[in-house]
Amino acid sequence: MFVDDDDSVLRGMRRVLHGMRDCWDVEFAQSAREALDLMAAKPVDLIIADMQMPGMSGSELLALVCRLLSRIIRFALSGYTDNEILLKAVGLSHQFFTKPCNADILKSAIIKVLHFQDVLGSESVQSLVAAVQTLPVLPEHHEALSEMLGRRQVTTREIAGIVEQDVAMAAKVFHLANWDYFAPQRGVRNVERAVQNLGVDFLRNVALTTGLFQPHPNDLLEKFNLRDLFAHSVYVSTLAEAAARTMSPEETVADDARIAGLLHDIGKLVLISGCGDEYARVLQRRRPSGSSLQSLERDAFGVTHAEVGGALMILWGFPWHIVEAVHVPPQTAKNRSGVLRHGHVRAHG
Repeated sequence: MFVDDDDSVLRGMRRVLHGMRDCWDVEFAQSAREALDLMAAKPVDLIIADMQMPGMSGSELLALVCRLLSRIIRFALSGYTDNEILLKAVGLSHQFFTKPCNADILKSAIIKVLHFQDVLGSESVQSLVAAVQTLPVLPEHHEALSEMLGRRQVTTREIAGIVEQDVAMAAKVFHLANWDYFAPQRGVRNVERAVQNLGVDFLRNVALTTGLFQPHPNDLLEKFNLRDLFAHSVYVSTLAEAAARTMSPEETVADDARIAGLLHDIGKLVLISGCGDEYARVLQRRRPSGSSLQSLERDAFGVTHAEVGGALMILWGFPWHIVEAVHVPPQTAKNRSGVLRHGHVRAHG
């Protein structure tokens, strides 16, 4: 569903998507109220809303959808973009596009993001993953980042040095840095470049006003050994990068392997944050049964943590080869994703 008070924008979208009319059932609304009426009448998988509309704004509409219909994928559009609009979108939209929007990029993003349902299947798990706005970070990383962003002078390299040690923080920074506004070609491949794209001032505003980098509660830290999980992810990231360098001379492949290695267990954080008690029972059953974690996860949730992590990356607009490296078995992965996934396997020994 497209929601925009500018009829010329909706006409343009109709032309762009004309060739997909046999694949998608597309609705168009000129106000948030009209969009809500349409959603009450029929199920909607994806909403693309202009952030600035008279009456109920796009940000208010997306906030309502996020609260009441969390399974729906949310894209934001804006012709005028400033820090206030971006900060409103940070916790509400899975992806953000500027107007005029490149039609091919938007169409490609829609095609990719609709794979989200194929990966997860269950509507309850779809709702769980689509509701994720951010994931809690380690307290020491939150404290270090807050102290650093409070300085008058700080470099992007210094900030990147903290971000790349924290799985949740790195995931959100990559998510935002690949928004159309910050990276029109969506080519961000390492933490320092991601921080550069966002800028110190924007990151400072995000940290101070949105609560995106809030720390994990102490009970979860101990219950799930999260410091060990984060340390393991950093270790895999380093070894995956080294393995990729032996398999390909391309610097971008090494960068991608590092990202995939760092985020390979992000699905566990989603499950811990969204259904911690049930996931704790899964982990408890693993020890006496000797069953694989993946089989126990599938019994409990219908999906594995790798599929949950891959689905979140799809929603957040990560490159497809990185998504595949996280959730596709190495024997079926192809091309670059195969190199990244095999690098991950080698890193695990």
